[in-house]
Formats: sequence, C-alpha cells, structure tokens
Amino acid sequence: MRDKHQTCSCCYFENKDCLCSLVEPVTTSFKTVIIMNKSEFFRLSNSGKLLLLILKNCELRVRGLKDSPLSYKNILSSMKKPVYVLFPDKKATDLKDINLSSQKQNFSLLIPDGNWAQAAKIANKLRNEKGVYFIKISFEKASNYILRKNPNKEKLSTFESTLKALGYIDKSFKNPDFNKLFETFVDRGLKLRGKNN
Repeated sequence: MRDKHQTCSCCYFENKDCLCSLVEPVTTSFKTVIIMNKSEFFRLSNSGKLLLLILKNCELRVRGLKDSPLSYKNILSSMKKPVYVLFPDKKATDLKDINLSSQKQNFSLLIPDGNWAQAAKIANKLRNEKGVYFIKISFEKASNYILRKNPNKEKLSTFESTLKALGYIDKSFKNPDFNKLFETFVDRGLKLRGKNN
C-alpha cells in the first residue's frame, strides 16, 4: 500500500518515482480545462493529470463530487469563446482541417477525461451549449498507453490525443521531452504492477 505522506501531491506517484521534475511547463496563448470523472482522480493510470505538468494555464475540474457538484455553465462562462472540445464526436471537425494557430488567444480548449463511457457523458453535457464546437484528431498509429486495455486500437489516451492536438495548434508542442514524460509515466506504472515494458 502506498504511503500518502510519501506521495507527490501533483502526479500522485511516490516521491521516489515523481514525474514532476522531468519537464518544464509551458504557457499557451489559450486556456485549457480538463473535466475529469472523480473515479479517475487518484488512479495512477490516469494520463490526463500529466497535462497539468506541461501546461501552466491548465485547470482541472472534477465531476461527480457530492459536496461540490460541477456546473458546466459556470465552467464555460469562465472560458473564452469559442470553446473547442477534444472528443471524437461523429460531427467533430478534424483539427487538420482548421487553423486554430491563427486564432491566437481567441479560443479555449476543453478536455473530457475518464474512461470512454465517462468522457462521452461529459461530452454529452456540452453538446448543445452555445459557442462550443467538437474537434478530433486523425488516427495515425496505435496508442502507447498500455496501462489499460481498450478493444478499439484507434483510441488514444487523454495525454496522447491532447498532445497531438496541441501540436496542430502550436508546433512548439512537438517536444520530445513531453513524449519522454509519457513513456516514463507508462514505464513507472508498469513497474508498480510488477511488470516490465
């Protein structure tokens, strides 16, 4: 059992395996908000929390807390419109077909995070909101996210899909340090399970 007093409060790995010093966070010209299902918050296999390590202007909102119900309208009101939701909805626009880099500071990015069903529920809450648009990324290669099994090989982890999306928006996000962070995250997660990559 992990000792909570020896656990990093940011990445939730034990201090000896902490990921936080592996990268320097960067500032984007737009705000990013992650909406995470509560069951994911303390899971070491959750990749969404890694975004908080690489993005300075990134916020986390947790869905499903009894004492603190989530208000989607309040979240959206705090974000600059348009808000682009990264989720492969059937009507979502592929990022390669739009040029968000030209919009500079005039949009926000919202990331539903959880397992597939949880992320879909979050996306459904946002579907009919004014000024909200769904975007997706093209699938090119299989996910390296082997901490969880998914029968659909074309589904990426939250971190992988968001990093790819950020690369479309800003070329500086094609940073090998961020890829190394993800590889280390997976390796250390496997080590905790007594497995080798």
